[in-house]
Amino acid sequence: MAAYIILNPSSLRYSEPGYALWNTNVATYNINRLNNTLLKLSALLDVDASGLADGNVLSYNASSSKWEPDKGPDDGRWLSTTTTTTSSTTTTTTTA
Repeated sequence: MAAYIILNPSSLRYSEPGYALWNTNVATYNINRLNNTLLKLSALLDVDASGLADGNVLSYNASSSKWEPDKGPDDGRWLSTTTTTTSSTTTTTTTA
């Protein structure tokens, strides 16, 4: 695909993987469109969007009672798993 296409009715942009200007022409445009026109994220009282950068997500900060930009864990993974192993023992007693 040589360029992006515009999706209706949202006017968000879409492109196939490999589009050289995806980051500037699609991703950045879509974030700005969502924030400034569709969602108005920065107008929400419990959101502090200052310092929001590409790759950030909003995380809730209990001390400020606001959603704030978060770059995530250093390894770049947002989801992690924890494995817990449990065991049980059954005892059977027979009486005559």
